[in-house]
Amino acid sequence: ETSHEGVLEFCYYGKWSPFCYLDEEEASVACKQMGYSKYAAFLSPDEYLWDINTTYTGSLFNYFSCSTYGTENSLSSCTFSSTSSSSCAVSCTHPRAIRCYETENNCIDGQARLVNGSIAQTGRVEVCVDGIWGSVCDVGWTKSDAFVVCKQLGYVNSEPFIYTDSKYGKGDGPIVYSNVNCHGWEKTLTECTKTNYLYFTCSDTAGVLCPDDCVEGEVRLVGGDADSEGTIEVCTNSVWGLITDAGWDEN
Repeated sequence: ETSHEGVLEFCYYGKWSPFCYLDEEEASVACKQMGYSKYAAFLSPDEYLWDINTTYTGSLFNYFSCSTYGTENSLSSCTFSSTSSSSCAVSCTHPRAIRCYETENNCIDGQARLVNGSIAQTGRVEVCVDGIWGSVCDVGWTKSDAFVVCKQLGYVNSEPFIYTDSKYGKGDGPIVYSNVNCHGWEKTLTECTKTNYLYFTCSDTAGVLCPDDCVEGEVRLVGGDADSEGTIEVCTNSVWGLITDAGWDEN
């Protein structure tokens, strides 16, 4: 759908060939070679559009491997072997497709945010790393980790709720951290012990709900041009929540 995602192809002896097999290290090197950041993510077949005029008969590569942490800047620097003949191509139903990432202007390293939640204080945890917004793996995700995120976002006095198994979606960005281990005193998630990108394998993201410092049953108006107008929010279980308009009237 965009220029930074799609089936990855590599030109070898004048022939463009896709890959049947590819690990994160090779995807990272490919993104760097094309001028993007080192962060990459794989796309499932239903996430990218097939060109009906393109027929993939297989890959020329039966082996392709970059260094453990993808330190190369070009796929040509990696180790690989080829059949060198399309008639002997390695067969695969779906060649590997990837998404590369560019640095974002609205991303300051170390920032955190919650995404895809129904209210502001809940959602998938994302962190800005190297100018890229990325998610956090749910492996080892605990309330101590969530507490630091909530504190970083300004929610400091309540015990958070944690969510795993991509409750708020996997996201469009890479998973940048795994095995986060905070003690609670840290000011930001980046200060915690963690495993960084390419040093782990993970497919599910972490989420959190940060309770507000509000009184049960308290009511407020938000988003209005004056204090006397706005969207109604009610404090329930230490969380500011919305009221549906079903059955809502002047009473």
